[in-house]
Amino acid sequence: MPDRFEKRLEHGPPVVTDGGMGVLVSSAVPGLRCPEEANIRAPESVVTLHASFINAGAELIETNTFGANRHKLRSQFLEDEVAAINETGVKLAREAREISGRDVYVAGSI
Repeated sequence: MPDRFEKRLEHGPPVVTDGGMGVLVSSAVPGLRCPEEANIRAPESVVTLHASFINAGAELIETNTFGANRHKLRSQFLEDEVAAINETGVKLAREAREISGRDVYVAGSI
């Protein structure tokens, strides 16, 4: 049986998603080695950015985890933080959803 998201994709209307999280995080938090580092160094900024997308009408937000893999994080000397960055990325997106009071989808970004 299709879930709510599959039904929405099949029958519409289109799902409005968030935008370029990495660029915005990098602008909002100077000195990051990569945007994903903000999950553990500036979590309040990540929540604020997620919330701004929700307030702008996003119905789906992606976690701030696009480059949160061992290969990329190793190049930034963050390989020991892979689990923390990914787990916190999910937690922060869910927190923004809760704060907003809106029933938005949270998707993992890989």
